[in-house]
Amino acid sequence: MTCPSTRSEGAAQLLALGIIVVAVFGALGCGAKSDRPDGTPWDPYILAMDDALARDDFYAADLARRTAHLLALGSHRWDAMADVGDACVRFLDAPGAGPTVRAECRHMYRSALAGARQQASIDGVLRVSEASTALGDQDMAREGLALATAMVSSFGAPAQLVRLKALEARLSRGADRVDPSRAEISEPTAAAVTWQR
Repeated sequence: MTCPSTRSEGAAQLLALGIIVVAVFGALGCGAKSDRPDGTPWDPYILAMDDALARDDFYAADLARRTAHLLALGSHRWDAMADVGDACVRFLDAPGAGPTVRAECRHMYRSALAGARQQASIDGVLRVSEASTALGDQDMAREGLALATAMVSSFGAPAQLVRLKALEARLSRGADRVDPSRAEISEPTAAAVTWQR
């Protein structure tokens, strides 16, 4: 049984978190327009993250990154998840980025790959597979390569075939190398998933 003081402390923490989120949305310009013609709402937060990283403001960068992730999740678009995955990879080099960040990046790319597959986007599958290779996740890159190969053979364009062959070559070159960061790539822990709800 939960005692009343514990419940009230939990409620106070939730209220404080809500106030912080509202304040951050306002401070970062929640209503800001994106440079893209389709008005992607996560773009301003990715730009805010990059700006905060340039100023060495880790906490502002992390908050902007997490906000972009929440907005991308709500969009149900593969390109949104790929964008925040790319931002997450840039965030990896920030002093203070913990070991779960790599797993978060992988999770974002996994969601982007699933979305691209569902939307039958060869470009999306190729983009995520290329990004996964750069992240050092050879398994996801190979999964994407197999999926893209099937899609290109069914309805692909010549330019996509060129990208497919380049990805295939990158993966075959990297097969002999062991990536030391590979051990860090795993599914996100419960703490990493907290912001994804």
